[in-house]
Amino acid sequence: MDEMAIRDSGYNDGFAEGKKETKTEYIRKMLEEKIDINLISKITGLSIDELKNIK
Repeated sequence: MDEMAIRDSGYNDGFAEGKKETKTEYIRKMLEEKIDINLISKITGLSIDELKNIK
């Protein structure tokens, strides 16, 4: 698929959403493993408040 076809198909939007879901899964696992929230924040670029809201 060329770039224009991908954009027009909405595939890119689904890909971005999938990446977000995957990132959230990794964050949940790190939190479950009791990895320091400050380290998770530094690695992910999310604030501590944002991390605390991930369930």
